[in-house]
Amino acid sequence: MAIFISFFLFFILMMVVGLLASFKSEANTEDYLLAGRNVGAFPMALSAVASKVSGFMFIGMLGYVYVQGFSSVWFLIAWIFSDWVTWKMFYKPIREISEKENVSTITSFCITDTETKSGKYFLRFLSLVIVIFMGVYAAAQLSAGAKALESVLSINYSLSVIAAGVLIALYCFAGGIRASIWTDSVQSIIMLVAMLCLAFVAVSGLGGFNNMEAALADQGTDLVQWIPEDLKFGFVIFLLGRIANGFALLGQPHIVVRSMLIKDLESFKLAEKVYFIYYIAFCAAMFLVALSARVILPDLINSDPEMALLELSKSQLPNYLIGLILAGVFSSTISTADSQILSCTASITQDLFTKFKNNYWFNKIVTLLILIFVTVLALISNESVFSLTMFGWVSLGVVFAPLICLKVFNYSLANISSIFISFVSLTVALFWSKSSFHGSLNEVFVGFACFFMLILLRKLIIR
Repeated sequence: MAIFISFFLFFILMMVVGLLASFKSEANTEDYLLAGRNVGAFPMALSAVASKVSGFMFIGMLGYVYVQGFSSVWFLIAWIFSDWVTWKMFYKPIREISEKENVSTITSFCITDTETKSGKYFLRFLSLVIVIFMGVYAAAQLSAGAKALESVLSINYSLSVIAAGVLIALYCFAGGIRASIWTDSVQSIIMLVAMLCLAFVAVSGLGGFNNMEAALADQGTDLVQWIPEDLKFGFVIFLLGRIANGFALLGQPHIVVRSMLIKDLESFKLAEKVYFIYYIAFCAAMFLVALSARVILPDLINSDPEMALLELSKSQLPNYLIGLILAGVFSSTISTADSQILSCTASITQDLFTKFKNNYWFNKIVTLLILIFVTVLALISNESVFSLTMFGWVSLGVVFAPLICLKVFNYSLANISSIFISFVSLTVALFWSKSSFHGSLNEVFVGFACFFMLILLRKLIIR
């Protein structure tokens, strides 16, 4: 009961913040999907990092570190480095170009000419990619939130998924993306404080990092090796693959769209500092929590390692802090899924059904239909949160990151060529993800390599 009351109070705080956003919102499409391009540096940064962290870092990534041990650190290092390059090289141009061309979606940002027949076909292809793979990604968020409720409060998984879907509908109908940004800003602070507290309590309880390392070594020497074993192509290629996986960030519509929302270019410098201070601190704390959980709760390896955070919280923290962590996990999954569903909405209403793109209620109806689709996916899927998230992350990254890169560097590619190259690269990446080489060379690297090799081949043929 104490955990439930604590969870309920913190979660109600999140909902109140989201509903308050409705008073600031305007009943038009631009505000619903882009918050009027008038978001400050702090909320933009905190919203971007909360969307990146989401239920994936709490559930999926933490479970991955629990299983892999020290060698999982390269995943985090590569992602931080890739994020830094993305902020330095791409976010400002994306903000400038999107405003100059008056586009509000990643799909229309990527396409050279939407008026030609080939341009319209490419638009449909990209919109289909977003709806399918972003839908899977959003389903992973609902699954993460439902697993959290089931683990701590013993609420049925299916019931938790449906409840999350209803709450997302309230978010979307209340204030659109503005509601998501406001709640992201509050919950990101709670998420960081909760993770830092748990990391301190867990590592201190084990007698420090050295004692934790020794206890991990007793379970298996592979857990304390910084370089993974059995790398078929060597460590350098492995690391390049991880970095490429991090660059898939550039292809995540719900995260990249944050760069379109910031009120002016001068705010980027402050937003970047806030983002990386938070993100590095959170990754370090999450890493320590996962390793501590492996020592304290070794039996999870035989059940569900993705429940490591919540099970460790129950064993180490007072009830009110368990409720805080549960509220942070659940609210982060809802607001991230909300952003992803709104990205799908934007792709459909702004790019496919342009006749109704300024119809405020048409946008909301499409949002509701996509939400139903995502909820059904979460209910029927048996995959882990990590697997679902990586499937969506990889697919979106392989298709959109190279296209955005080309647009920012002003490289023009014919729409028909773009369709063929994007489709082939996506197919190759997904097949590679199922191969035995997947662990040694990330599929995003393979997808990127295929994309740019096909561009080079096209150039040589045309010449």
